[in-house]
Amino acid sequence: MNRRIFFVNLMSLVGLAAVSSWSSNVLAERKRGGAAPTAGAGETPLVDPKSAPAKAVGYAENKSDVKDASLKVERQGVAFDKQNCKTCGFYSNPKNQGGGEVGNCQIFSGQVVKSGAWCSSWNKKA
Repeated sequence: MNRRIFFVNLMSLVGLAAVSSWSSNVLAERKRGGAAPTAGAGETPLVDPKSAPAKAVGYAENKSDVKDASLKVERQGVAFDKQNCKTCGFYSNPKNQGGGEVGNCQIFSGQVVKSGAWCSSWNKKA
């Protein structure tokens, strides 16, 4: 087996494991009676603050919900009170949805975040 085939097979296995893990999490959440955030017809789903990816970056739909004082720090010369998704470099394509402004986030593929939300991956817009 040459190196290229080895790495192609390895990446296929990694991708399969990721999909399997994701679908297991979705099924487990449904069994617990929970559900992913819903969106109206033609709307992109909001990030669920209780999901593992959101928890990993300390995502909060409202910056005032951030309780950990160690996260409320200046980043890249910007005070915490000026940080939110709308001022983040990962935020793009703002639109109105469900009565508020939301946008895409490079961290949460296939979902949208509220413009006033915040996470510890906040990055100053260029």
